[in-house]
Amino acid sequence: MKPLKNLRYRVLCTAADILERKASVSPLDVLIGIGFLKPNHVHDWEMGEIPYLEQIIEDDIQKVNCVLKWIRQWAIQKGLKPKEVNYTLKSNNGTNR
Repeated sequence: MKPLKNLRYRVLCTAADILERKASVSPLDVLIGIGFLKPNHVHDWEMGEIPYLEQIIEDDIQKVNCVLKWIRQWAIQKGLKPKEVNYTLKSNNGTNR
């Protein structure tokens, strides 16, 4: 159970750091911050080159579920308001498709 406790600590510290720098936190930012996703892979996903994020996650999907749960709990405790975001495909020049 110790590894999950350490992971939870990393998730919460990463989320707090992101919130301080950006004034908002997304699960993608945290997953990148803890090393579960690589920024270039997320970019490829945004461009439509990778159909599912699950294909590029660098760890066990059960751990990812824990991470998402911890982010949600942390955000609720901080009084943050959830906002649903639609991720749209981007073209090569950076515009949405």
